[in-house]
Amino acid sequence: MLALLGAGDKAVFAIYGAETTKPLLSLPAQPSPARMAKALEDAIGRIPAAKQRLDEALAAHEKSMAEAKALLKQDKLTEALAAYDRVRLSEVRVTPLFDKAAIEAGALEQ
Repeated sequence: MLALLGAGDKAVFAIYGAETTKPLLSLPAQPSPARMAKALEDAIGRIPAAKQRLDEALAAHEKSMAEAKALLKQDKLTEALAAYDRVRLSEVRVTPLFDKAAIEAGALEQ
């Protein structure tokens, strides 16, 4: 497995497709969170279909958050919670909007 990943004795992040057992690409671990985030951003750009799905998910997050905000102003709490849930239950969960949706929905549920 290490040879397949090209890992040797160093930490490596591998990105797999849903249809394959071989990594689409792998990249070495980076020394800081900022550099790791940049390396992952660059990597996703090298997989056009994944980049498109990510961009679509992020756009859907923004739309749902705007909808939740508008619904809250109308005191439609159940509908706002449903809009937050579209973000919270999304496959894309490592974004500032995901965190915001989780916090705001959690407050509504209290």
